[in-house]
Amino acid sequence: MKIKPFLSFVTLLCVVSLACSNLTLPPTATATPAPTQTQKPLPTSLPTNTPQPAATPITLYTDGVAKDALETTLFTHKSGAISFYPPKGWKVDSDDNEIFIDSPEGVSFYVAFVNTGYELDAKQLAAFADNTEFWYYSYRDGYKELDRQSNPAIGLEAIKKTYPMSDGTTYFTHSVYQRIRQAVFIIEMTGINDLILSNPSYEQIFNAFFLSITGDAEAVATLPAYGLWAGYRDNGYQFYFPMGWSYEYEDMGTFGSQETFVSPDGNASIQVLSEIDAWVGAGDLASVEKFGLGSVKPLLAGKGIPNVIKREEKSNGVLDEWKAATEKSSGYMYAFEKSGSLKPFVWIFVWKDDFDDLYRQAASDIANSLKPEQ
Repeated sequence: MKIKPFLSFVTLLCVVSLACSNLTLPPTATATPAPTQTQKPLPTSLPTNTPQPAATPITLYTDGVAKDALETTLFTHKSGAISFYPPKGWKVDSDDNEIFIDSPEGVSFYVAFVNTGYELDAKQLAAFADNTEFWYYSYRDGYKELDRQSNPAIGLEAIKKTYPMSDGTTYFTHSVYQRIRQAVFIIEMTGINDLILSNPSYEQIFNAFFLSITGDAEAVATLPAYGLWAGYRDNGYQFYFPMGWSYEYEDMGTFGSQETFVSPDGNASIQVLSEIDAWVGAGDLASVEKFGLGSVKPLLAGKGIPNVIKREEKSNGVLDEWKAATEKSSGYMYAFEKSGSLKPFVWIFVWKDDFDDLYRQAASDIANSLKPEQ
């Protein structure tokens, strides 16, 4: 069933302002995560001594729709998950779960959609938004949240913020997280802060663009669960993890490091163990595998080593599918032995058995993405 909730968002949160200027929709944020992370590419910054081209001013009608701002041809993603009218003269690129819409001046819109398997409640949606915000924006020194509005009745979180990039340029992003049943849509506008603030046309175009969007939750439901991924590098290995999941790092000194990713509903997690030489001796595969399976134990409240139900040898490693003996949990454990300059490495995915249909395939797909860096 196609649903067009975005109009209700503008109506409910911009009742007083006909132009909706008090609730600008999100900029496509392409922040650079931590040095080892990969992410959406940022629009190219213009040199500071180059005049910034101004967007063509547009006229707003009383319903908030910008006149002549958008193309007259509807863009529909190949999945059928979302359709909209892009701004005139802007470039549109897309992949499986994302759409990038770039202006000639460097301001960009970004659209993404995620199948969360079932409808997240208000707390889980807020967690999804907070986790995504942290990964791309709020971890940065100098990050400032300018405004946040929530509307649990229609499943919506809207966040405006500024943040500095490594070259010192301050960017502005407005992100909207809209839930429709088991689908979460992310709509953003991003650009250099001074450029967006100096020209209100961008806000007007974004509002018009937002109002043109139609989302199809049933189409999103046909996509892989949590199929919107972010790339990650650690200790010479690279893998992907689902967007919307929390991230936590723990330095255990001489005993290595532990990184944990947790789903917004708390029913699945990924654990990455690196710098584990003190635990695995020479780093042979048997020792690393034993350590990896033993590391699953604390994730199961310490109730015994899991039973391996399938073992698959890989290049420089082994992938074990396991099931807890006493807990209603299952998962995968991927162990890599020491090989040349590569250090031993363990990756663990755990999910509650009640959510097997949701997380098993996601776990398998992410495990298959894990490999040494080229």
